[in-house]
Amino acid sequence: MGSAANSKALSRLVALVSDGYPVAALQANATKPRLEIIAAAGAQSTVVALLAQFRAEKRLSNVNLVIVATGREGEDLASSLQAQNPDAEVLEFVSWETLPHERLSPSPETVGKRLRVLHRLHELATGAAAADHPVYVVASVRAVLQPVIGSLGDYPPLTLIRGNDYLLPELTLKLVELAYQRVDLVTKRGEFAVRGGILDIFPTTAEHAVRLEFFGDELDDVREFSVTDQRSLTGQVDSVKIYAARELIITPSVANKRAKWCMSFRTFRAC
Repeated sequence: MGSAANSKALSRLVALVSDGYPVAALQANATKPRLEIIAAAGAQSTVVALLAQFRAEKRLSNVNLVIVATGREGEDLASSLQAQNPDAEVLEFVSWETLPHERLSPSPETVGKRLRVLHRLHELATGAAAADHPVYVVASVRAVLQPVIGSLGDYPPLTLIRGNDYLLPELTLKLVELAYQRVDLVTKRGEFAVRGGILDIFPTTAEHAVRLEFFGDELDDVREFSVTDQRSLTGQVDSVKIYAARELIITPSVANKRAKWCMSFRTFRAC
């Protein structure tokens, strides 16, 4: 009840601040593709919600990119927007936790979150999925400035549905292509393990690891399990989406380019 009451109070806040010259100026500039807004930290979610409302009234795109200063500020804004409008879709486009000059790759969790946002935006842009609700993409300045490989959102996640047939050897090869690491015991995101007809995997965007049990080629059972004691959690899962653990997807074209580069490099070394 408290959460519902808070949501109603926040929704009324938008109506209360709608009267006034600043809001009128905001409404007049709502059609601009780029808009710079200076507001107090506590008023950010209200101003963004107002802007989305004005854009909806003018029948403009309901996808709004909100750029904030830091990742922590983005997290706070995302939670405020979700509390203010539970029906809204809030996507957090996080930044790499590594610096460009460091010889380190971002964590699988960071990569999965970024790929999930890019794929969702690709669905909205191509019309593969419609959204009749406001969509907020919240990103920090650092996340927006970091380069993104072109057409990265074109590759959908690997979706496994309970009751469908899959070849387990081919499935393990697909996971390797998605940069998942094969281990004896799954303990963190981006890892998978195979024991007979059981496949344990920790998807990059999932809260818990998932255990898939096969009866022949049929995916018979899907359950979440705890990585601390490897015991299954209550409840059965109907499907699981697996996003890649690396932003460079090893497609056949990428593999061919790699092979050609290696051959040319060897020829150069031989000369």
